[in-house]
Amino acid sequence: MIRSAKARGFTLIELLVVIAIIAVLISLLLPAVQSAREAARRAQCINNLKQLGLAVHNYNDGNNVFPAGDWFQLYPLTNQGGPGWHHAGSFFLGLLPFIEQGPVFNSFNSTHHPFQPENATIHGLSLSTLVCPSDPAAYQKITWATDVFGGGYGIWPANMLPYYIGVSTYGGSAGTFPVYPNQPGAGMTGEKQNDANFDAKVGQGNGIFYFGHNVRLSEITDGTSNTIMLGERAYGLLSANYKTVWYWWDSGSYGDSCWTSMLKPNSLRGVISDIESLPGGGSAQLNAASSLHPGGCNFGFSDGSVKFLKDSVSSWGFNPTTQMATGVSQDANGLFVLVPGTQFGVYQQLSTRNGGEVISADQY
Repeated sequence: MIRSAKARGFTLIELLVVIAIIAVLISLLLPAVQSAREAARRAQCINNLKQLGLAVHNYNDGNNVFPAGDWFQLYPLTNQGGPGWHHAGSFFLGLLPFIEQGPVFNSFNSTHHPFQPENATIHGLSLSTLVCPSDPAAYQKITWATDVFGGGYGIWPANMLPYYIGVSTYGGSAGTFPVYPNQPGAGMTGEKQNDANFDAKVGQGNGIFYFGHNVRLSEITDGTSNTIMLGERAYGLLSANYKTVWYWWDSGSYGDSCWTSMLKPNSLRGVISDIESLPGGGSAQLNAASSLHPGGCNFGFSDGSVKFLKDSVSSWGFNPTTQMATGVSQDANGLFVLVPGTQFGVYQQLSTRNGGEVISADQY
């Protein structure tokens, strides 16, 4: 009579070995999965910038100019009890019909400031085209329970509270300097009447979207393929107090819908200055391009292409004493001045439309 062999089970040691092998495999596969997901998010980000670039050119086809980054406009119903001059809405408002947001554009009341109750519908929108998928914090709307605007935009009625604010992780390139004249005072009849250097300041604008000027295609003399038009700003990198007051999609201020190349990409990853020292508010780091993509940022160029610029691109440094770029200062009239011998880095050259530089692709 032959006895059947006894069924043999796993020993505890064998089971632990198998579990260890599975854990090692998971640890090896997880970075690959995360990398694949980031690649997909980065591809969607590139597509968003391409759509915005196409919208800018479609706007130009209909108006023969690109939209202005910001301007002063006379608005009614201010906190002071009468009309007043304030910076206007962002260039994104003009692009709405060209990014399949015609109903949103039609609901915008241009006689009132975007921050006033009359524009509550559009002020609280979060548009997916304006948000990088790698920056999920930007999908969350900012909630305000009380009216805390001190800039004279009008009191929000209690029955409209809380109200909401949508943000954007994309912005227009204003060039190297945050051009921002002084705001007209109460009772003034023209936007230039509070700043004798209004035209000189606007004349320092060398990007595509900046205060007080609609750039024409013919003004991009450096070539559209060598001039940055759009870029990223990482909302998720902002400090908690900054997240409530910056990167609003419908605001034309620097630090909201526009940025400058004064500091290199992702300067926001360093120590963020709480000194809002630049014209129009905001610090140099806050006004810089940034992203949550590893190693750099996506930028939309003026020819409609999108390129990834590394953090290591040649650029100006940061001077913590002046809170501006190394070699840059402001004179008594509020105009930006370069210290003799200061040269534009490749990044600054790419952000200007008319600097006359010759830049090869291998420089960035």
